[in-house]
Amino acid sequence: MLNKRTRERVPFDVEVHFDTADDQIRSRHLQDISMNGLFFETENIVPEGTIGTIKLYLESGNQHIVISANGKVIRSITQDMNTSGGLGIEFTEIDTESSIHLFNIIKYQMPDEDSPE
Repeated sequence: MLNKRTRERVPFDVEVHFDTADDQIRSRHLQDISMNGLFFETENIVPEGTIGTIKLYLESGNQHIVISANGKVIRSITQDMNTSGGLGIEFTEIDTESSIHLFNIIKYQMPDEDSPE
C-alpha cells in the first residue's frame, strides 16, 4: 500500500480530548501524531467529515501544557475482533504556540538516524 503521508508520524502517549458539536471523546491511547494530524484509539466512533477541537494534555514535572487545534475526522475505524477502533484527525487550524509545542514533541520523539532499529 502506498503511503501518501507527507509528514513523519511518531508514537506519543498523551491524553487526547476531541470535542464535537455532539460528542466529547476522551482517550489515553494516542497511536501516532504528526504536524498534520493524529490517530487515537477509541470506541466512540464519529463519521468521517466530523469537525471538532482536539486538545492534548502534557505534563512535564510541574509544568502543564495544552496543545489545542481544530480538526476534521478523515478516518473512522469501528472496533472489531482484530482491530481497535479509532479516529484519524487532520488538523485544520492550530495556533502558533501549540504548533511550536507539537513540533518539539515530534522532533524529540523521532528515532535517532544513527541508532540501529
